[in-house]
Amino acid sequence: MRLTKLSITADILHNERMKNDMEHPIFKIEEHIATISTSKKSTLELNRVSFNDYPAKLDIRRWGTGPDGERIPYKGVQLNDYEFEALRKIIADE
Repeated sequence: MRLTKLSITADILHNERMKNDMEHPIFKIEEHIATISTSKKSTLELNRVSFNDYPAKLDIRRWGTGPDGERIPYKGVQLNDYEFEALRKIIADE
Protein backbone atom coordinates (compact mmCIF):
# COMPACT_ATOMS: atom_id res chain seq x y z
CA MET A 1 0.00 0.00 0.00
CA ARG A 2 1.41 3.33 -1.04
CA LEU A 3 0.80 6.20 1.38
CA THR A 4 0.39 9.63 -0.04
CA LYS A 5 0.60 12.93 1.77
CA LEU A 6 -3.18 13.34 1.35
CA SER A 7 -4.01 9.93 2.88
CA ILE A 8 -1.68 10.55 5.83
CA THR A 9 -3.30 13.95 6.44
CA ALA A 10 -6.79 12.38 6.27
CA ASP A 11 -5.74 9.69 8.79
CA ILE A 12 -4.36 12.32 11.17
CA LEU A 13 -7.56 14.40 10.94
CA HIS A 14 -9.70 11.29 11.52
CA ASN A 15 -7.62 10.25 14.54
CA GLU A 16 -7.79 13.77 16.00
CA ARG A 17 -11.60 13.83 15.60
CA MET A 18 -11.93 10.42 17.27
CA LYS A 19 -9.64 11.55 20.12
CA ASN A 20 -11.66 14.75 20.58
CA ASP A 21 -14.94 12.80 20.50
CA MET A 22 -13.72 10.55 23.33
CA GLU A 23 -12.37 13.43 25.44
CA HIS A 24 -15.35 15.76 24.91
CA PRO A 25 -18.40 13.70 23.97
CA ILE A 26 -21.43 15.53 22.67
CA PHE A 27 -24.52 13.75 23.91
CA LYS A 28 -28.27 14.08 23.70
CA ILE A 29 -30.58 12.16 26.01
CA GLU A 30 -33.40 11.42 23.59
CA GLU A 31 -35.53 9.47 26.08
CA HIS A 32 -35.25 8.98 29.84
CA ILE A 33 -36.59 5.50 30.58
CA ALA A 34 -35.80 4.93 34.27
CA THR A 35 -33.62 5.90 37.20
CA ILE A 36 -32.14 2.68 38.57
CA SER A 37 -30.48 4.13 41.68
CA THR A 38 -29.47 7.43 43.23
CA SER A 39 -26.53 8.44 45.41
CA LYS A 40 -25.36 11.79 46.75
CA LYS A 41 -23.12 12.44 43.76
CA SER A 42 -24.77 10.63 40.84
CA THR A 43 -27.68 8.67 39.44
CA LEU A 44 -27.64 5.38 37.55
CA GLU A 45 -30.04 5.70 34.64
CA LEU A 46 -31.46 3.81 31.69
CA ASN A 47 -31.85 6.21 28.79
CA ARG A 48 -31.82 6.28 25.01
CA VAL A 49 -28.74 8.43 24.27
CA SER A 50 -27.01 9.67 21.15
CA PHE A 51 -23.28 10.39 21.46
CA ASN A 52 -21.42 12.50 18.88
CA ASP A 53 -24.36 12.56 16.44
CA TYR A 54 -24.51 8.76 16.11
CA PRO A 55 -27.90 7.01 16.28
CA ALA A 56 -29.27 6.71 19.81
CA LYS A 57 -28.77 3.47 21.72
CA LEU A 58 -30.03 2.17 25.03
CA ASP A 59 -27.59 3.43 27.62
CA ILE A 60 -26.98 2.32 31.22
CA ARG A 61 -24.72 4.91 32.82
CA ARG A 62 -23.97 6.92 35.94
CA TRP A 63 -24.62 10.62 35.51
CA GLY A 64 -23.21 13.36 37.69
CA THR A 65 -23.85 17.07 37.86
CA GLY A 66 -21.13 19.63 37.17
CA PRO A 67 -20.64 22.93 39.02
CA ASP A 68 -22.79 24.75 36.46
CA GLY A 69 -25.59 22.18 36.70
CA GLU A 70 -24.66 20.45 33.43
CA ARG A 71 -25.01 16.67 33.19
CA ILE A 72 -21.73 14.74 33.17
CA PRO A 73 -21.70 11.19 31.75
CA TYR A 74 -19.54 8.70 33.64
CA LYS A 75 -18.62 5.20 32.52
CA GLY A 76 -21.48 3.18 31.17
CA VAL A 77 -22.56 0.75 28.51
CA GLN A 78 -24.56 1.26 25.33
CA LEU A 79 -26.59 -1.50 23.72
CA ASN A 80 -28.20 -1.57 20.31
CA ASP A 81 -31.70 -3.06 20.06
CA TYR A 82 -30.38 -6.55 19.22
CA GLU A 83 -27.97 -6.56 22.19
CA PHE A 84 -30.67 -5.30 24.53
CA GLU A 85 -33.09 -8.01 23.39
CA ALA A 86 -30.40 -10.68 23.92
CA LEU A 87 -29.72 -9.34 27.44
CA ARG A 88 -33.44 -9.26 28.22
CA LYS A 89 -33.77 -12.93 27.19
CA ILE A 90 -30.77 -13.93 29.31
CA ILE A 91 -32.23 -12.20 32.36
CA ALA A 92 -35.70 -13.69 31.75
CA ASP A 93 -34.22 -17.22 31.60
CA GLU A 94 -32.53 -16.86 35.00
